[in-house]
Amino acid sequence: MRRTLQLALVMIVGLDWLPLSATQQDWSQFRGPRAGVAADDAALPEAWSRTENVTWSTRIPGTGWSSPVVWGDHVFVTSVISAGDQEAPKPGLYFGGERPAPTAEHRWMVYAIDFTSGKIR
Repeated sequence: MRRTLQLALVMIVGLDWLPLSATQQDWSQFRGPRAGVAADDAALPEAWSRTENVTWSTRIPGTGWSSPVVWGDHVFVTSVISAGDQEAPKPGLYFGGERPAPTAEHRWMVYAIDFTSGKIR
């Protein structure tokens, strides 16, 4: 429990300073260990759908936009759960938007998911 909390806090603060001893399978940042465009593995599939090339799928409460972090047998994802109505996501950039700030309470969540089963820990 303490280790999970520590990793969650590290993820929130930033992952730039993690030790270089991380294995190639650990994805501590957006686009993987070297922030590349894609992993160099010829065995990776070129197409995905809700059923094609999917090992498991897990419903995560709330809304999230962050990149998952994979560390060992954990997958960490974040989301926000609003107590009120939440603006639906829309494509495009949001720079300079004149939207009012939400007034409902929000809970910022970090979920640890089992890499093999897809179950939330």
